[in-house]
Amino acid sequence: MGLGVGAVAGVGAIVAGAMASHGARAPAACSLVAAAASAAGVGLVSFLLAALTHPLLGSRLGRVVAIALQAIFVAVFFGAHVTSSVLRALSGSYLTLGAVEFFLAGGSHLVSTIVVEYARWVALLALAVSAVALVCVRQARRALESPRPGRLLRLGALAGVAAAGLVPATMMPNLALASPELAFAESMSPEEPAVTESTSPPAAAAPAEKPRPEPPTGAPLAEGKAWSVAVKALSPRRTNVLLLTLESISIRHLGYMGYERNTTPNLDRIARRSVRARRAWSTATHSNYAQMAVLSSLFPRRTTGLDVYKRLDYPRVLLHDVFHTLGHQTATISSQDESWQGMIKFQTTDTPTYFRHSRDHAGVLQNIGSELVVLDHVTVDLAADWIQKRADTPWSLYVNFQATHFPYKLQAGIPAPFQPTALTPGRFNYLSYPESDRQAVVNRYDNALRYVDEQVGKLEQALARAGKLEDTIWVITADHGEAFHDHHEVTHGKTLYDTEARVPLLIHWPAGLKPADLQEPVSNLDILPTVLDLLQLPPHPAFQGKSMLAADASPEPTGVYMNIQGLKSAEALVCYPWKLIVNRSDKTTELFQLEQDPGELDDRAARDVEVTEALKLTLSSQIAAQLAYHRKDSPALGERFAPRLLTCPSLPGIVRASAPTPPKPADVAGGPAPRPVRGAEAAERKN
Repeated sequence: MGLGVGAVAGVGAIVAGAMASHGARAPAACSLVAAAASAAGVGLVSFLLAALTHPLLGSRLGRVVAIALQAIFVAVFFGAHVTSSVLRALSGSYLTLGAVEFFLAGGSHLVSTIVVEYARWVALLALAVSAVALVCVRQARRALESPRPGRLLRLGALAGVAAAGLVPATMMPNLALASPELAFAESMSPEEPAVTESTSPPAAAAPAEKPRPEPPTGAPLAEGKAWSVAVKALSPRRTNVLLLTLESISIRHLGYMGYERNTTPNLDRIARRSVRARRAWSTATHSNYAQMAVLSSLFPRRTTGLDVYKRLDYPRVLLHDVFHTLGHQTATISSQDESWQGMIKFQTTDTPTYFRHSRDHAGVLQNIGSELVVLDHVTVDLAADWIQKRADTPWSLYVNFQATHFPYKLQAGIPAPFQPTALTPGRFNYLSYPESDRQAVVNRYDNALRYVDEQVGKLEQALARAGKLEDTIWVITADHGEAFHDHHEVTHGKTLYDTEARVPLLIHWPAGLKPADLQEPVSNLDILPTVLDLLQLPPHPAFQGKSMLAADASPEPTGVYMNIQGLKSAEALVCYPWKLIVNRSDKTTELFQLEQDPGELDDRAARDVEVTEALKLTLSSQIAAQLAYHRKDSPALGERFAPRLLTCPSLPGIVRASAPTPPKPADVAGGPAPRPVRGAEAAERKN
């Protein structure tokens, strides 16, 4: 019985391994060894399962159970192996624990979407798995009909020898690049997987190892209570705050950033009256991390696996917490399903606030595949009504639009000026679509962006009608960017290249801030600290970001840190103009000089070894500090806020912050004189 099972599983493993090798970076020898390891592994497990069920073979029921267990094991293995291999072919990454957690946390709607939209592929997989199970059952029955006691022992010895012989092979560098099983096993490790692909010259030429920098510890929790007492004692701040987060916004498609199409006339007009952060990055390229980082100024790296907010035993202070302390009425009005990946749990604190998202909406919802969302024109109407009813009280409002999320679908009747939008049938999905469809996809995206821009204009009109446009601090940003076959990737959540990681960032406050271009690199973590700085309030000790407009006491700028933990696992650090990307899934380290190479096409990691190693040391130190702080047994969780972010190492060409121009003394409650911005250009760029 074990022989038939092992043979079928081995053939399945080798075939699936060959499929996985398409587009993989692993060499052919590594792929062959990985396929052999998979075959030997399943053969060994099958033998052990046969040995364990051998005592059951004396009865008919026992034989049925033994055969069923063997068939189920091989079918599950084969199905998982093929699924992981296909995922690798489509997205460049095998199935990992993080991807499974991402799928499970997506809810029933995501499951139904996969079953409906990929019905033929699901049916084909089910058919293949059933066929494999049937073959296993037949092989097992034949083995039982003509029992050969020595056969089981010989098979066991053979499986043992094969497995023992492959043990050294499993130590090969990057073997997980070609093995779905090893990739999944590696993702389950409590330790961060090492990036073994060297970017350095021979050891003799490598620079001397430098001491690991230690991120400063966070402030004691008592300082959070002291902050609340201090700000309550200050004069009231009646300036309103509006935080608008847009979904999947590519900066290359914005008019004020140089796009030739008229996709964003309203954003362009608002930008002319705003501080425009020209070099802004998100903290992640999947929404469940990126959006919560904006709302909390906390870097979203807490575990070695995907964080779906099951653990919330660390201090967090969100937008509504801060402004409720200041006496504002607060609200969240979102087109999104905020329960996606557990985000609603992160947003739920002890502070009372008005909260409305797609699950509270009884009308028409838009299916974006991963979830059902409210149409953005409905969301803007709800936000406008909420604003209008608070004419006499200060408020803080978070709004989220979703129409620019894949698949960039618009409701019937909404204008779609950019054509054509017809796509190859059955080939357009979140993981991939033909490059020949790129222009049609871009047209779909630009139509969705134009629609979202109209809603931004309506929100502007609502502020004007309420008499709040001039004295509302209005921050407009995005959770992340979007790729259109850039670096051979589509959509988002797969890389930390700038096409996915760069975001727009506008701060609109005509009563208190002069329009200007801010050239210093900034992170979306810096939004909340900047708003408090504009209101002349002390920064909250929970925040890991810092004000974009305040002087930096350090001689070196704080790095811009990013990470993803979904389909892939990667981290990045920007110390402009340098950018380091450590991709743990692909086992690569890349270094780019963004001023000279904004498209990130020239990897300089092997040439600029000193820069690479310095940035890698800084990045790994910050990640290690984050993981140490968030351990379940960490005493710091009950004593301190999260660790501070490390400043950049001393490297050639790093952009340093210029000294700010101090704001003019003014009563913030009554509206200060417009404030200059540090490092701003003297004149606006022509849009």
